[in-house]
Amino acid sequence: MKLTKVDLEELIHLIHQYQGSGTNHLRCSKVRSMFAMRACRKSVMVGKALPIKAMEKIVRHMVSRHKFSSQGCC
Repeated sequence: MKLTKVDLEELIHLIHQYQGSGTNHLRCSKVRSMFAMRACRKSVMVGKALPIKAMEKIVRHMVSRHKFSSQGCC
């Protein structure tokens, strides 16, 4: 993935918009899209058989993300 001048301008705009509220998680739309695509590819597919340990790990992770994230679970 190659970032462009437009991506940099978007990031600068976001930094100015959210100034003072923490900019650690600001990402331009191209980067957000890339992360979303990777997350989708790593997701558990419907109908895929999982061992009990894997199911427990997924549920624990979802609960911990929901408790500490304003975004909740997807």
